Amino acid sequence: MNQGTLAKYPLAFTAEQTRLLKVYLERLAKRVSASHVMLADVSGRLALSFGSLQAHHSIELAAIASGSFAAGIEIYKVLGVSNQQQVSQLLYEGKPVNILTTQIDGELLLIIAFEENSKIASAQILAEQVCVEISKIVQTALLNRNKGPGPN
Repeated sequence: MNQGTLAKYPLAFTAEQTRLLKVYLERLAKRVSASHVMLADVSGRLALSFGSLQAHHSIELAAIASGSFAAGIEIYKVLGVSNQQQVSQLLYEGKPVNILTTQIDGELLLIIAFEENSKIASAQILAEQVCVEISKIVQTALLNRNKGPGPN
């Protein structure tokens, strides 16, 4: 991932890709009893959001979750973990909500706020399954982004 490229050319999704992403988020929210599910890029820009949060809170959560995930990677560096790329999930376990953040292809974060009575392991497994599907879309979007903007 190249931060400069990310800032200059964020991922853009077609209407069909966006429709599929919304379907994945909605399905995941129902399966894990999530009050909110969202996709943000690793810089904290909100891409898609599904759930009960107001729009401005979704934008805030995207930015905070991104910073939190980046801080988690820095913690691994301090602990001497040599390959931070293997850090793929961050979990905040709490009451009444747990928050699971999963990195997708070094580009996006899947952020899930789910009820404390939901099984954490199930949420993690279902998130990983959805990430596989989202990754296919991300790979296509990356190819398009790497081409850069076309002639106007």
